[in-house]
Amino acid sequence: MNKRLIIYDKAGTILAMYEGNYTLPQGVDFIEIDFPEGASILGVDPMTKEPIWYVKPETGLDRVEAKLAEVVSSLSTTDATVASHGEDILNNELALTEIYEMLLEVIG
Repeated sequence: MNKRLIIYDKAGTILAMYEGNYTLPQGVDFIEIDFPEGASILGVDPMTKEPIWYVKPETGLDRVEAKLAEVVSSLSTTDATVASHGEDILNNELALTEIYEMLLEVIG
């Protein structure tokens, strides 16, 4: 997060925004806020002196990306489960091979 200075008018309209080195103004309304990366601000509520953030509406693509992330996570969990049972499967196959060889000796 980046700290920013926002100067606004009595209606809450942003007049200026500064990041980095700045001097706190006198005689004007301002707030200093931690500004999240990629965030957008619409203005300032002059009564509460709180920022009014822009919230991007969710799109169909956002929902598809979320579902894809869910499926990929599920596959990772499935791969881990299969990998953890892989040694058990191999041991069972070896045991079955030994039993088959013993049967062949008895029969043969």
